[in-house]
Amino acid sequence: MSNISDTIKQFSMNSNLIEYELDQIEIAHSVDLGRGNRNQVESDESYYPQIELDIRSEAAKMAPHYEMFYSLEKTVRRL
Repeated sequence: MSNISDTIKQFSMNSNLIEYELDQIEIAHSVDLGRGNRNQVESDESYYPQIELDIRSEAAKMAPHYEMFYSLEKTVRRL
C-alpha cells in the first residue's frame, strides 16, 4: 500500500515541477504555451499598466515560491 502512495506522491511532485518549469519558459520567452494559466496575467495588463514590466516579470517568477510558503504557513498554523 505504501508503494502506491509513494508512487502517487512522486507523480504529483513531478507534475508540479514540470508545471513550474513550463511557467518559467513562458515567462522567460514571453510566450503562451496554451496551458490556460495566462488569462489572469493578460487581464492584469489592463489593470496595472503603470507597473514596469521587469518588476511584474520578477513577481511572476516569485509566484510559485509564494504559493509554497503560503501553503506551508497555513499548514503549520493548522497544526
